[in-house]
Amino acid sequence: MAPYSDSPSGVLERTAPATAPQEHHVTKPSTKALERQELLDAFAPSQLRWGNLSWVVMTFIIGMHVAALAAPFFFTWSGLVVALLLHWATCSIGVCLAYHRCLSHKSLKLRNPAKFIATYFGVISG
Repeated sequence: MAPYSDSPSGVLERTAPATAPQEHHVTKPSTKALERQELLDAFAPSQLRWGNLSWVVMTFIIGMHVAALAAPFFFTWSGLVVALLLHWATCSIGVCLAYHRCLSHKSLKLRNPAKFIATYFGVISG
């Protein structure tokens, strides 16, 4: 069939090429897609209720914020030094050195006692 045909009005019109009818296959959603949809449905606004909250976790989060507001009233220079040292030990030694370099990429070889101590610093980092 030609791409153009004569219409009854005498105007040449473009016609669509003839194609075979398309078969529509109904596919069953995968397990992963079903799990994803189930998770998204659990966080739908209609599902968010006060009764669905973990009050233990909420109490902890609120308590941490109240403690943070009270912290300036208990400030000491020695406490700041301890906080900075612990931050350096847990973040630099624990996370960057032990977790990242030693355990993840295995690009750093440590003897067992040093590996244990560095990993312990990573564990206490939170």
